[in-house]
Amino acid sequence: MYDIDQLYEKVEYERWILDKISNLFSQQIDDGPQLVKFNTIDEGTFNHFLRVSDSLLTHYKIDTYIELSPLLFVNSFKTIDMIVEWILESNNVVINSQSTYLYKIKEFKKILNKKNSALPLEVQNKSVYLILITLYENLRIYRNKVIHASWGKNVQGNLNFEKTKGCLKNQILQFNTIINLAKLLTTLLSIFVEKENKGFMINNLKYLSDKVFELHKIQKFHITTPPVYYKVECTLNSKDDVIDLVKIFDHLSVSTLNRPFSFSLILLYKDQEKIFSSDTINKLINEKVEFLTLN
Repeated sequence: MYDIDQLYEKVEYERWILDKISNLFSQQIDDGPQLVKFNTIDEGTFNHFLRVSDSLLTHYKIDTYIELSPLLFVNSFKTIDMIVEWILESNNVVINSQSTYLYKIKEFKKILNKKNSALPLEVQNKSVYLILITLYENLRIYRNKVIHASWGKNVQGNLNFEKTKGCLKNQILQFNTIINLAKLLTTLLSIFVEKENKGFMINNLKYLSDKVFELHKIQKFHITTPPVYYKVECTLNSKDDVIDLVKIFDHLSVSTLNRPFSFSLILLYKDQEKIFSSDTINKLINEKVEFLTLN
């Protein structure tokens, strides 16, 4: 029913723009994995390796990106629009150039109100889609103002709307909220199109949803700090070494100071390598599996 390739083609350019700009200003230090090496040869010690970005931006470039805040906002809205249309069309709702926003909102809510809604398998939580369509509904007036009218001023990336009624407090859309909205959408798209690390991305989606709660006011997931993703490499002393999965989990739990986290695991022995994705690790932990081996 849902053609992921079709969605990818539909939003590829918009996704690139959102990801490119929002990553420069994201409050999260790094969305990539943090490397941890667990060495069974040296009495099971852990070594953490910090990631350092090699990207340096001049004040001129930063100011240029801040000036693009209205474009980033409009692009975010367009991305929501395309996701909404993809879900509607996948449920046999006819969408054409005459389809209004109000029509798409009404038809989308009909799908959500069904007892057995046919939603994408990658995200089955109805709250996520209710948040999505509420963002679409609430931000429509602001998108229309930016596109079609003299809407106000861009003050250091904050969009100050004048003579506009709506959901935004004092009609100001803060720049950090625009960044978090863009990150929310790129994370949702990654969950749809990527094959691994979905558990980590879903936690990230919930965190970002809470960051833009004032825009939808549907549900809080109460994730107040960004989740962490670790890539754990285990060097084995012999191919028969047994890896204590619980020990690794407990160590990372302490390291993250109770922040939500996920980790993938790579077992290394000479020229042999075995990889467990973070989703596989989460499944094993939920099944109370305590030990892993190379074989």
